[in-house]
Amino acid sequence: MVLRKYHHNKQMKQHMQQQQTSSSSSSSSSVNISLPPITLSFFELFIAGGIGGIGCWVFSYPQDVIKSRLQVTQNMIVPINSTSTSSSSSPSAAHTPTTTRYILNSMYKKSIDGGFYDCFKRTIQEEGMSALWKGFGPCAARAFIANGVGLAAYEMAARFL
Repeated sequence: MVLRKYHHNKQMKQHMQQQQTSSSSSSSSSVNISLPPITLSFFELFIAGGIGGIGCWVFSYPQDVIKSRLQVTQNMIVPINSTSTSSSSSPSAAHTPTTTRYILNSMYKKSIDGGFYDCFKRTIQEEGMSALWKGFGPCAARAFIANGVGLAAYEMAARFL
């Protein structure tokens, strides 16, 4: 059963009366009732698009978090500054050069060695399930606005063409 929206009860009653008179005059035993097309406002289209956009991200956001972690950490290096310290107070000790070494961050290296499943498993073990939803609020807000405007603009443009 398809739910239809009518702006006026009078319009619905007239349409149903026309359908009844046309079906009673036909010799067919089946009743075919066609309803007028749905007309939604811009606001209703905006809400529908926004809810659809959030629904899409609810199912795909945890996978997107893991994908992003794998992309960011693929070549991640961490600088380690080390200085040689001397117990003497000689003037040369004050001008000891600083050496910088770069190492691959071991936490992220573990995440990228095993691929997607290993990164997923380690994220849950080390940070909990809530780590898969970090940053979901701003993403949902952006998705609601972007998809709401997108659907409403598309439908409005289609009406004028």
